[in-house]
Amino acid sequence: MFSSLRDQNDEDKKISERSQTHLATYYKWKYQADKNLIERTAFKWTILRPSGLTNAEGTGKASIGRPHLVPTISRNDVAQTLALLVDRPDAAGLALDIVSSDTPLEEALDEAITKRATAWVG
Repeated sequence: MFSSLRDQNDEDKKISERSQTHLATYYKWKYQADKNLIERTAFKWTILRPSGLTNAEGTGKASIGRPHLVPTISRNDVAQTLALLVDRPDAAGLALDIVSSDTPLEEALDEAITKRATAWVG
């Protein structure tokens, strides 16, 4: 669900398999909710899908668009990215995965939006 199978590495596959086992019901309904959302035309939407969340201090850096399922990311970095997305109408129609990385948040977001790097697999 997070990234297409062709983009997954071995660690992504292990996490995906473990998650499907333990969180199957959540993923099923999250997928259905996302599907429902992308069919809406009355408003513009953007989906931000973080990898595993941590309570660690934010770094202000991430990989956004179609990254792998690892590494995890801090809740603070996700919140900062959501705040940046409020002023980004050009992100409408994108489902963006986000993981911790070395790229500053604004730069990573700009690149993902410019490339229209959606992670949606429908």
